[in-house]
Amino acid sequence: MRLLNEPKPAEAKQQAIFDAARNFAEAATRIDDAASQLRALSDQHNGEIPSDSADLARLQADLKQTQDSIGRRKRNSGGSLECSKYWPGRRPWPCLLRAP
Repeated sequence: MRLLNEPKPAEAKQQAIFDAARNFAEAATRIDDAASQLRALSDQHNGEIPSDSADLARLQADLKQTQDSIGRRKRNSGGSLECSKYWPGRRPWPCLLRAP
């Protein structure tokens, strides 16, 4: 029914929290994968990865894409969510998304 009716404010807040958590989990997974690939690449080159390595360039591009994606999601959400709005009494901290 969301196509016909605008969600209630509480539903919109809850959806924003779920979206932020999902975005954070996706980014964390991508970063973890890149770290594993970087370790493997380092092992393959005995700890000295050549600066002109195509694999290293691909990892850098993947991380840049992840960073850009997080920034776009943050801008599209209207900025970082302040968790203290949703959990009163807690110290304010930016929820899950923070663009560089």
